[in-house]
Amino acid sequence: MSVFLENEKEPWKYNVGVPQGSCAGPILWLLIANEALNKFGVDTEVKVQAFADNFVVLIGSTASYHFSQIGTSALAKLEKWAEDFNLSFSHEKSKFTMLKQRKNITHIPTINLLSKRIQYSKELKF
Repeated sequence: MSVFLENEKEPWKYNVGVPQGSCAGPILWLLIANEALNKFGVDTEVKVQAFADNFVVLIGSTASYHFSQIGTSALAKLEKWAEDFNLSFSHEKSKFTMLKQRKNITHIPTINLLSKRIQYSKELKF
């Protein structure tokens, strides 16, 4: 993260974390998370919501292959954002679920994070 200080010509590079529970931690996280949220703009198929230090990606699709393509693309954007800020996602903690509208779900699509398939779960907990 770069911070512009008053009367300085060059940005100050901030590349160390803050202790958990510190006063500055939440505001610094909001600044960084905002960059991730801005990557998605007003896309009607993908909505991203930040909650504490988590992201929820909501995808609207009527076909599982389309859901897979959109999901993997959305997660690739988040992977790039994480790389830019020297952060990483936990593949093991990442899961997805599907909400049906009318039909039963007959095919569970593949969504990749960090080039690996993430686990499908019938329920998600925070």
